[in-house]
Amino acid sequence: MVLCSILFIVSASINAADIDVKIYHLSHNDLTNYAINPLLVEPDDAGIAGAALGISDSNTTGKFLGQHYTLHPIHLHDIANVTTSLIDWTKHLPQAGLILSDLASPYLQQLLAYNATLSTPHLLINISNRDNSLRQSQCTQMLLHTTPSNAQITDALGQWLLSKRLNRVFLIDGDTPEDDRWVTSFERTAKRYKLKIEASKKWPFDTDLRSTVS
Repeated sequence: MVLCSILFIVSASINAADIDVKIYHLSHNDLTNYAINPLLVEPDDAGIAGAALGISDSNTTGKFLGQHYTLHPIHLHDIANVTTSLIDWTKHLPQAGLILSDLASPYLQQLLAYNATLSTPHLLINISNRDNSLRQSQCTQMLLHTTPSNAQITDALGQWLLSKRLNRVFLIDGDTPEDDRWVTSFERTAKRYKLKIEASKKWPFDTDLRSTVS
C-alpha cells in the first residue's frame, strides 16, 4: 500500500512537470540548374527523416521523464511570399522552441533578425549553412552549429595538403555564391599554410555528365 502511494506521488509529480518541446525543421532546397546523376540527388526528406527517428527514440525515454517532443517540418517554398521572398515568422513560429535550420544565408539572416526581436527567442541549430559570417559578424547567443564552416573545411584540407607536401594547387570552382564563399575561404587557407594556387578555373556546370558517372 505504501509502495503504491509512493508510485502515485511520483507519477503525479512527473505529470505535473510534463515538458512539451516543439522542434521546427525549416528547409528550402533550391533545384539545381544543371544535370545531375540520379544517385546523387538529395532525398525530399533529407534531414527530416533522421530528426523524426531521433524524436521517436527520445519520446520513448521521455515517457518516464515527463518529456514529449514533436517535430514540425516547414518548407519555405510553401510559406514564402512569392514576390518578396519574405516570411511571416510570427505566423509560422508562434511559440518559442527549438529550430533546426536547413536554410541558405538570405533566409537564415531573415530568421536571425526576427529572433533578435523576441523577448523569448528560439534556440536555432544551423545544420547545413557553412557561411563563415555565421561564426563571425552574425554570430548570436541563440545560434548553434552542427555543420562545419567553410573556413573549418578549407583549413582541414590545407593541413592535409601540407602533410602530403602537395604545396601547389590547381583550383576549380563553380559559379554559385556558395562556391565563391568556399574559394574565399580556401584562398585564406592557402595564405595561412603557404600553399601556392598555380591556376584557378571556373566550372560552369553546363555539361551533362550523367552518362559518364552512372
